[in-house]
Parts: sequence; C-alpha cells; structure tokens
Amino acid sequence: MSKAPPLCRYCGGPLRKYTTTVYFKETPGPNDHKTAYSSYVYYGDKGRPQTKAEAQRYINQQIVSTKRETTWSDAEDKRVDLGIAYVGVWDGERYYDDYFCNGDHARRFARVMAKNGRQTDAHYKAVQEQKLQGMRRIEVTIETVGGETRPLELEIKKGSARDMEWPKK
Repeated sequence: MSKAPPLCRYCGGPLRKYTTTVYFKETPGPNDHKTAYSSYVYYGDKGRPQTKAEAQRYINQQIVSTKRETTWSDAEDKRVDLGIAYVGVWDGERYYDDYFCNGDHARRFARVMAKNGRQTDAHYKAVQEQKLQGMRRIEVTIETVGGETRPLELEIKKGSARDMEWPKK
C-alpha cells in the first residue's frame, strides 16, 4: 500500500513533485552534460520512443510528463510527429516544498497564523526582549518616615528584578 501524497497546508491540494528532465537523443552531442535538473538517454538505431511505455523502458523513475517533437514536412505539406523528445521524471519521494504547493500559499498561511496570534519562538523572544527594554529604568516615589516623599530610580541590569542596582546614599 503506497502512502498518501502530502497536501498543501493552505489549500489542501497536492504538493508539486520535484521533477527532472530526461532528453531523448539518437547520439551524444558535444554539449550534452548531465545536471541536477536534466540528463540524456541515447536510443541509437532503436528509434525514438513513440509512447510513454516505450520511453519508460529507458528510465527507472516514474514518468510524470512527456513532450513530443514535430517538424514540418514539405513532402506531406503538414507537421509530422517525430515521437517523444523529452520526459519529466519523478523519483517517487521529493517535492519542491514540504508544506505548500506554491510560495503565495505559504505567505497566506503565515498571515492566517499571525492573525490568529500564532508566532515563532524567535518572534516570541524578540517581543519579550522588547518589553524588557522598556522596563530597564523604573521611577518609583517613596514616602519616608518623616512623611516626606522623594523619587527613587531603579535600573534593571539583566532583565530581572533581583538584579536591580539600588541607588547610593
């Protein structure tokens, strides 16, 4: 039993599969080089694949898309189908993103979460630090034994009340 494909956390649609392109060519060319996004299959005298099933015989991964090549035939006065030029293949595991089908849905999801009071740990810590910055200097008025009042300034050093620096006499 295969596991269910992951879905977008915003819209519930399927996540976009991470695919690579495999080009079909008769013989190797000077500019053919494998990259992280593409590779080549050389069919030689066997002929270019005409169906998805024929193309699958050359490739071990799942084919998710095909692109056919056509050319103009003066003799027939129409476009002639040459077969499959390249295929999009998927390794059966990777997706472009683990949570969202596109960047816009990631941004929309973030807005929904923020509007509902959700936040990251980094944001929470930054807000707490911001609150502490506003509390570093506290002015307090005290009444002495003789009934006289005078201002007393306290400075919080490390964000904790027990770390207060008391004024000198």
